[in-house]
Amino acid sequence: MHNSSKTYQELIDENALLKQQIQKIEKSEARYKMLFTGAAEGILVAESQTKQFIYANLALCRMFGYTEEELLQLSVENIHPKESLGHVLAQFDALARSEKTAAAHNIPCLRKDGSLFYANIIATSIILDGVKCNVDFFIDVTGHKGLEAALRESEIKYQTLFESANDAILLMDHDIFIDCNQKTLEIFGCIREQIIGQSPYQFSPAIQPDGRSSREKGIEKINAAIKGQSQFFEWKHCRCDGTFFDAEVSLNAFNDKGKDYIQTIVRDVTQRKKAEETLRQSEGKYRTILEGIHEGYFEVDLAGNFTFFNDSLCRFLGYSEEELMGMNNRQYTDKENAKKLYQAFTEVYKTGEPTEGFDWQIIRKDGTKRHVEASVSLQKDSSGKPLGFLGIVRDVTERKRAEDILRRQTDAMDSAIDGMAILNAEGEYIYLNKAHARMYGYENEGQLLGKSWRVLYDSDVIKRFEQEFMPELGRKGHWFGESVGKKKDGSKYPQAVSLTAMTNGGLICVVRDITEQKKAEEDLHVSEERFRLLSEASFEAIAIHEEGVLLNANDQYFKMYGYEPGEALGKEMISLTFAPEVLEFVKKQVATGSLGPYESIGLRKDGTRFPIEIRARKMEYKGRIVRFGAIRDITERKRAEEELSRLNRVLRMLSATNQALIQIANEATLLNEVCRIAVEVGDYRMAWIGFVEQDEAKTIRPVAHAGFDSGYIESVNITWADNERGRGPGGTAIRTE
Repeated sequence: MHNSSKTYQELIDENALLKQQIQKIEKSEARYKMLFTGAAEGILVAESQTKQFIYANLALCRMFGYTEEELLQLSVENIHPKESLGHVLAQFDALARSEKTAAAHNIPCLRKDGSLFYANIIATSIILDGVKCNVDFFIDVTGHKGLEAALRESEIKYQTLFESANDAILLMDHDIFIDCNQKTLEIFGCIREQIIGQSPYQFSPAIQPDGRSSREKGIEKINAAIKGQSQFFEWKHCRCDGTFFDAEVSLNAFNDKGKDYIQTIVRDVTQRKKAEETLRQSEGKYRTILEGIHEGYFEVDLAGNFTFFNDSLCRFLGYSEEELMGMNNRQYTDKENAKKLYQAFTEVYKTGEPTEGFDWQIIRKDGTKRHVEASVSLQKDSSGKPLGFLGIVRDVTERKRAEDILRRQTDAMDSAIDGMAILNAEGEYIYLNKAHARMYGYENEGQLLGKSWRVLYDSDVIKRFEQEFMPELGRKGHWFGESVGKKKDGSKYPQAVSLTAMTNGGLICVVRDITEQKKAEEDLHVSEERFRLLSEASFEAIAIHEEGVLLNANDQYFKMYGYEPGEALGKEMISLTFAPEVLEFVKKQVATGSLGPYESIGLRKDGTRFPIEIRARKMEYKGRIVRFGAIRDITERKRAEEELSRLNRVLRMLSATNQALIQIANEATLLNEVCRIAVEVGDYRMAWIGFVEQDEAKTIRPVAHAGFDSGYIESVNITWADNERGRGPGGTAIRTE
């Protein structure tokens, strides 16, 4: 059995080597401590001598009900009940002395609230920053305690000679298995009858990873062991279900009652190899990630000097790695921002709490300035002593510019005359400008935020919205029309409403108070009605003709056309009263007996044309049937209609512009869209927008235009200076603003 003892010693040495590798990996991954905070198992580190806790992850804090700060004030004696404390402390001290990995099952533990739970604890001893520590991994097994008790009873009942080993141990008569422990069955995934009487080649692939035949190589190793040469090698084994696993195998011959046997120890190292590979890849991966991320990563000492950084930070600041190493923050910030940076780092140092979203301005090597945003944390050694700071920096210059554009757009919306609002899918206000709130009689926007639009309308109007307007909005994606709003005090007012559907189910709403417009329309209607009545009563601009010859007319007719009665009576009335271009039309109306009203163009004595409206009827006049015509000068009405049409175009143009302000974030795109809307919706021939320059010439620089300009924009040279070129409407408006 001498060789067998030697094999165990080799395993112990291998385990020690593995532990050294783990310690090396732990040290290399110290700056990735954040990875451990997400572990599902509770991890607790305590000094071996004092038993004082120096680190606990989030899972352990939740398990015991303490915060990390509270746990770091405790020691081993504080988290176990008194009746089991002696056993726990003995195991803790034994581990500290032996430096072996140990496992303990169903250890009673005390939570902060005094409740008890059971945990399986896997513990190992490490040197952390020169201090010997015990690292314990806690797994809460309270719910499985009954199952584990039954399992222990089963294990005791069916315990065999090799059950205490954690590796598969098999006895071979030459190359035939004659006995094995329970671990063998677990590793190979078989029952005892499936392995006893078989050879190791039957649990191996035909070819090993080195290209050699499993049978040939196995016989070579077995023969060497029989000759007294202990064998230790890596091997690819195969489970009963056909899956492969990596193993370390040791072969040692021994003699029992004159017969030679071979003791085979098989250790499944699949998980260890995966762990080693994972750790190797992890270190490489996180190094790759660190070097590949767009954000800059940095570490500085307490004085603010760079001690570590990634390539992104070098590119970001414009310095080489050699130039940046050891550089102080005052070298890439101005006085104001250096002070701001110092205050932020001091706060992190004092509180120990990281800061997020901290922004300041840096100066690149080429002198350009950029806005940055950073997350900064305090870096500590294993004893909790501050070493410096680490953080992630990202360039937010473009975001700042976008925010500035958005702020200006928001300011523009807040200063708009129209009420503008954005509602979510439930119809609740998530944004509205001041005009929208005032339009409904509210003092500020906050009084409507979160409320439904339905509070601003009576039930009959709500019903109409839901049954008529909203279905059309759903079909077309937009709706424009008139409604009646209800103010906070209950009063009503007419309104023009524009609704636009958003992709998230929300709405963009633009509302205009049209009280004055409605009043003007009503006044116009009353005026026209009064005019009609007065015309009928006074026979205003009345002409009586027979087959086109003017028989008689009232005074208004002669005033309207500028003739004296003697100049018109008895003359051909149609050519005298109507412009040449409408004569055929009028003659057709007369011939067909049209009573009107219809519109045409009148012709005065002085040759001026003006719009007229004609109503006609047949009547008896001095015993004859003649045609009676009432002629109305509708010049003013036409002007009113044109003005109303213009105002409607302006309303549509403003509504489209307001929607553009909400939907377009890019300034150049927005300005060109506003010009396009002015031309296409507002029916202007050309529109342009210029920026006021603060140069010596006080230039107005065109930045956007639309419509036909015949080279005007390229040749325009407008200034807002108080000179001949600056006294136009643009320059005058700017100077007198």
